[in-house]
Amino acid sequence: MAVAPLVIIGIAIVIPLLITGDPEVIGIAAMLTGMTMRIPQLIGVYRAPDVSGVSTSAWWFGFFGSAIWAAYGISLGQIYLIIPSAQNTIISAIVLYKLYARRGATSDSDTFPIVVDPMTPEGSLD
Repeated sequence: MAVAPLVIIGIAIVIPLLITGDPEVIGIAAMLTGMTMRIPQLIGVYRAPDVSGVSTSAWWFGFFGSAIWAAYGISLGQIYLIIPSAQNTIISAIVLYKLYARRGATSDSDTFPIVVDPMTPEGSLD
């Protein structure tokens, strides 16, 4: 998928909206931007045969972050927060499902190294 045309179209839409200074228009621009930011990764995860380079940890943070923003938007009654946050929560859930389905519940890309004190006997984490 060619990203450059999408970026040019996005800039062509967003800049005039921001110039108006109208909070409603800026809210719509922010909502549209938020709604499109994770779609390329979703498409990439579906198309790529190897997803070992995609971090499930990052997608978990994105999932919970979007869910919290959606809850915050609901508490304020702000549709410009609710719609993109709910959509990104759903996209994150789909990506996580695809990642776990493709490579199982564990992955080397998301294991954190354990720092072992060189003074302890080998194999001991005490």
